[in-house]
Amino acid sequence: MVLFPKLISHDWRFEYKYRLTYQQYHRVRSAILPYMKKDQYTLASPLKRYLVRSLYFDSHNLKNYEEKVNGDSDRVKLRIRSYSDTPTKGTRLRTALKARKGIATEKHNSWIEYNSYQKFMSTWHWPDQTDVVLAEFERYIHLKTMRPKIIVEYLREGYSTRSRENI
Repeated sequence: MVLFPKLISHDWRFEYKYRLTYQQYHRVRSAILPYMKKDQYTLASPLKRYLVRSLYFDSHNLKNYEEKVNGDSDRVKLRIRSYSDTPTKGTRLRTALKARKGIATEKHNSWIEYNSYQKFMSTWHWPDQTDVVLAEFERYIHLKTMRPKIIVEYLREGYSTRSRENI
């Protein structure tokens, strides 16, 4: 099922998330290392982890949050993500529309400049009206009367598969 029909690509993926103890984390990490390698951002960071800061949008009654807490399998989330703790004029941010249908997730992203983000946050309209992901993001926030509600921030230790190294 396509949840964002106006968007050209329908990139479905499967995500499973687990809570792990610190000991379990180390066991899982050790088990995947032969098949994975640290991604370029992790390798470039002095801490071998990099900042991920996400601004999530929700309705005034926190409908998306309620769906998440209840474990609803059919839900949509909108976010704007930064990989910098001090965004400036040249900083690029990533918008994302994610729709979950059962265990499958449809995800659409678009990169934006920080000044476009600032304009959007003051007008609720994207300056670039040609980007279909941004147009759908804007349509959805108006349709569901969504506004920024929560910021989630963490340090990521990113990995990518080794299976495509020789492709």
